[in-house]
Amino acid sequence: MVALTLDIGSTNLITLTGLQDTVTGLYPVDATVTATLAVQSTGDVVSGAESLALAYVSPTSGAATMYRGSLPAAVAASLVIGQPYLLTVTATDTSQNVRVFYLPCSAVKAAA
Repeated sequence: MVALTLDIGSTNLITLTGLQDTVTGLYPVDATVTATLAVQSTGDVVSGAESLALAYVSPTSGAATMYRGSLPAAVAASLVIGQPYLLTVTATDTSQNVRVFYLPCSAVKAAA
């Protein structure tokens, strides 16, 4: 699996695309979606990166369901180059069905 990269000191967009109820096949537009960034080796949550809200974004015609949020630049400024991180995205729909996605990340210096 390819790790995502997070730009140190920049606002980083977090996007969840194609969330789908595995039972009904429907694409929920009213799910509660959050993301938390932690140090992969210890599980310590990065300060300011707990339960970041991802809001529903109305897709263009034919596009998949999308939720989007961000990791603020001030939080990303505390990341360490080369440190492995884990982004956990949790989506809960109105029927209380929960989906959890684990995404390995690494921090890089933002391009000038």
